[in-house]
Amino acid sequence: MTKSKINLIPLSLFVLFFNSCSFQFSEDFFADLEDQGSNALITVEPFEDGVSLNAPRTVSYSFNSDPRHRLYSINVDIDGQGILGTQDRTGSFVVNTDALSEGEHTLRVRYQYSSGTGSLADLNDLERMEGSIAYTFTVDKSSPDPITLTNVDVSEGTIWIRWEDVGQQNFDEALLLVYDPEDNRILRQIELTPEDILAGEFNDALSTNLELEYEIMLSNRYAESTGNRMGISLDYPSLRGQVINDSQYRVLWTEHPLYGNFDLYTYNMRPNNTFVDLSNRGGELIVDDAPVFGQTEVHSLNLQRENDFTYLHFVSGEMHFGETFEAKSGENYVMSTTRNSIFTVVLDGGTTHNAPRDVIIHELDPETLEIVASRNYFTITDSFANLTVDPISNNLILDLSDSTYLIDVNTLEILSSWNAADYSADTHNIHTYYRNGFIILEKLSRESLSIYDANTQNLLYQSNIEYQFFIADDGETFINNNAVYRWDGSTFNEVLAISKIGNVSLHEAFFVPNQGIVVYSNINGNPVIYDYVADTSQTIPQLTGIDDIKYDPVSDKLCMFKRDPDDSSNDIAHLYSLTNGVEKQLKVFVDFSTRYYHYLNEKLISNQGLYLQDYFN
Repeated sequence: MTKSKINLIPLSLFVLFFNSCSFQFSEDFFADLEDQGSNALITVEPFEDGVSLNAPRTVSYSFNSDPRHRLYSINVDIDGQGILGTQDRTGSFVVNTDALSEGEHTLRVRYQYSSGTGSLADLNDLERMEGSIAYTFTVDKSSPDPITLTNVDVSEGTIWIRWEDVGQQNFDEALLLVYDPEDNRILRQIELTPEDILAGEFNDALSTNLELEYEIMLSNRYAESTGNRMGISLDYPSLRGQVINDSQYRVLWTEHPLYGNFDLYTYNMRPNNTFVDLSNRGGELIVDDAPVFGQTEVHSLNLQRENDFTYLHFVSGEMHFGETFEAKSGENYVMSTTRNSIFTVVLDGGTTHNAPRDVIIHELDPETLEIVASRNYFTITDSFANLTVDPISNNLILDLSDSTYLIDVNTLEILSSWNAADYSADTHNIHTYYRNGFIILEKLSRESLSIYDANTQNLLYQSNIEYQFFIADDGETFINNNAVYRWDGSTFNEVLAISKIGNVSLHEAFFVPNQGIVVYSNINGNPVIYDYVADTSQTIPQLTGIDDIKYDPVSDKLCMFKRDPDDSSNDIAHLYSLTNGVEKQLKVFVDFSTRYYHYLNEKLISNQGLYLQDYFN
């Protein structure tokens, strides 16, 4: 701060006064004046030398002195450009950084006031004092230094975001941005305080999404910056159903990774649509409702905070009560006990008429149904394929429309093949089967059946097909026109006539390999077990309406299906032991589609890529 004395009496006025007047000095008219010094000063705040500004600042000033000093003026300039001129002892002015260039500037405050000496010049406002204060300051319009995230992790069910130490805090606002990484959408903007920034970490105690990304955005009046982005990817909690019996199932769910950010789940429990509270740490719930295997229903656990109805999100799961496997859409599935594998044939291609389709055989693990081996044989334009285990060689038989193949069960190599054209000139719309030295041609358009000696091509049997045709895997027994026929070494003879009423005949039949029995459903839908070696029959009266029969060579059990009388979209599967009788039942979903079920290795298998290993074994 500098001060100087200013004398404002002009010299010409002084000379003129003394040339034109005459007077004498008197002791009474003159006194010596003592200069008592000046205690006047001005304060400017908040401001200090060397300050850096990144936004306009309002600055207050105050002129302070004893009564001897009268203020004449205060003038403020920046780099010589005036911004204030006033006679007020107190007030304020704005250092407008918007109008200044980035870099160094000088603020100067000048003020004039009376000397306070009591002299004639002082009394006539002709003797003044002047003071000044100068400050050097910097205008900073640069963007804030970005903050670098170092870690995003989950501890005790909540999210912690951490970052490097922050140096210069040249920002006005700090926002923690929370993104959905799938679509780069900002989910939330969390305002961080200066204390948060200095702490170097923040607890996001509200987010419940399992895929998140974070970054910190800093901004000041002139620019903004964003640091690096880091995120989390957490495992989705599982929600599944487990069959207990035909009238109960268990809902099982796992712990939510962000259990600390909400309080509980709510779950809509079937069949009465009752909402119940469930733990977000995982658990199980028993539901008194009939499970339906294969019916994919989406069940949801809704995330909720106590006394807070803010929508969060939900954990959902497809509850079909089964495990999934890849080799779905198989035309049928068979079990090789010698190889201890399940096999299926798949027609891979278009679904329209005469679309090209690859014929593929998959070998599946008997426990998990994972594919362990595959072979693509050729492309056909038909839609029929069937796989059978040959009880004679224990290899596989692949039946197509106009050809049939013996497949090595270990290598999936073709061992032998037979073409329908070698046995009949008419091969249009037929199915061709090989069974133990017999070639069977089932002509669908003419509803006729022809059986040949595979080696000599001699015709051994020929008839129309009035109802349905079924043949044993060994080729020596078949059902046609409601009668059972057996091979006696030279011809096929009828051994049993099956009852029918008008056009109502048997619905389904299955020959149990190597046991000399066939199980068929009679005109009432009752299963009948016929021992064609002993020529004895046993009817199962407690089962009715059976329209599909499967057999598991591992458990030696039958699985028989009937339409659910209460729901036409379901079947009821009955598990039947050949030694113990009816054991269990379970609803399965069919919905009038191409859903088929098999029972192999004590597993209920759906061609929709599902298998059930709980309860039904």
